[in-house]
Amino acid sequence: MPREYDFKKIKSQLLSHEGLNLKPYKDTKGLITIGVGRCLQIKGISHDEAMIFLKNDIDEAAESVEKILPWSADLSEDHFLVLVNMCFQMGVSGLLGFRKFLGYLQKKRFDKAGEEMLNSKWAKEDSPSRAFELFSIITFNPKKKEV
Repeated sequence: MPREYDFKKIKSQLLSHEGLNLKPYKDTKGLITIGVGRCLQIKGISHDEAMIFLKNDIDEAAESVEKILPWSADLSEDHFLVLVNMCFQMGVSGLLGFRKFLGYLQKKRFDKAGEEMLNSKWAKEDSPSRAFELFSIITFNPKKKEV
């Protein structure tokens, strides 16, 4: 059983000695580090930590979609999640670059939205398998939002 210790005290010491860096940086040995002295090249992150990052990033993408595309509230969950997926991958500005796709999606013209999705550099070069999977959800799963 681990020994009891004063977490606040050691946390304060380590924050003082290591500092807090929210973006990766090279430590004094040139190793990529983040947070409070977490060497990514040696320790990396745990599965649980990766899932915490993922949850936070998904929540952020969903909030962004709701904020920038308020009409997305009228979409089915599957269609909304396509937007979240795209926002997660390419950010808000990348998603907003799909103007025709978004216009058709807003009008619930799922066939045309799907065509526009596939008629992009993203679908043809950057992420073809992802694009085809999302295209399939958009065009072959035109569920209406349940009220």
